[in-house]
Amino acid sequence: MKQKRTFLHALIAVLLASTGMLFCDSWGTNMHRGANTGLWLSAGDLTVLRSWGADHVRAQLLKANVPLTPASDEKEATFTDKGWAGLEKFLAAAREAKLKVVIDLHQYESFFPGEWDTNAMNALNDPKRVGKLCAIWKTIAARYKDDRDLIIGYDIMNEPHPPYTPEGYDAWNTIAAKVVEAIRSVDTHHTVIIECGSYGNPGAMSSLKPVKDANTVYSFHMYSPHEFAEQGTRPQWPKGQPYPGMVGIGWDMKTPTMIDKNYMIAQYKPVRDFQLAHNARIWVGEFNAIRSAPDGSAYRYLADCLELYEAYGWSWAYHAFRESSAWDLELSDTDIADKKRHASTQRLDLMKQYLRKNVK
Repeated sequence: MKQKRTFLHALIAVLLASTGMLFCDSWGTNMHRGANTGLWLSAGDLTVLRSWGADHVRAQLLKANVPLTPASDEKEATFTDKGWAGLEKFLAAAREAKLKVVIDLHQYESFFPGEWDTNAMNALNDPKRVGKLCAIWKTIAARYKDDRDLIIGYDIMNEPHPPYTPEGYDAWNTIAAKVVEAIRSVDTHHTVIIECGSYGNPGAMSSLKPVKDANTVYSFHMYSPHEFAEQGTRPQWPKGQPYPGMVGIGWDMKTPTMIDKNYMIAQYKPVRDFQLAHNARIWVGEFNAIRSAPDGSAYRYLADCLELYEAYGWSWAYHAFRESSAWDLELSDTDIADKKRHASTQRLDLMKQYLRKNVK
């Protein structure tokens, strides 16, 4: 009888795992709400974020701070000693602040050229380049495979941007599957996070293929439209764009478009379709709106984002905590010249309201 029960339990586990319903992994089934952070932040900084209600941070491994060694290749890849030391210092700070961590490999160009490069497709199909990405993730996973209290996810590549073609998206799907396989060769516990192409824009989720691994979360970034969310950061994205309101969308030729909650719902549809079709867990790895947007527009944009994330059951990480003054929640909602941190702003109070929904 005992053997029959054991077999039955094993069979149920296999069936649940095959449908993506068994999540005995680092991510779990609860929503996660947090923020992006740089590795330079201290335990004191992170404790402030934790006091707001955040449960995790997306730790951005920038190539300037955590570089690969010059000898890294498709057989063996690692970070410099200084890079590892910086990451370990940050992880200790996060542990002290009681925040979980997603390790984010934030250095696409260390492996592949951009989508406009004439060598882009050849690079994506280059076994040495792909192998090097797999090798560094195998190294990371081997190092942290037994850390089950702090790290909740491996974000394998920030904003992948293969050519905007079926071949480009297929190449990224193939690469992502190979990275998952490399990680799983040494670590079956930690959740792998795969972002869609087109710099993580939500529309590219329709070109993403799920991997054959239930312990996976799928991710995108929300800055849509860039003409609003990042207004003033490029000549093509002039200041003064309202939310809700008519915004000219396009690089050179502008198409007047109503940007409002209905626009957001339409932008999110490919992600929602993917979620429902594959019973997938979704994480919004980055989102924000520049605080210089007129008349409280950033607050209203964020409010609609957060309302929809809650409705859809998507985890999220605001971009970013104590990084750029352009979207710092602690800085004034109205006075862009004011660089003093405030205990309360309209955007910060909104974020706290949602962060405090995290499971205690």
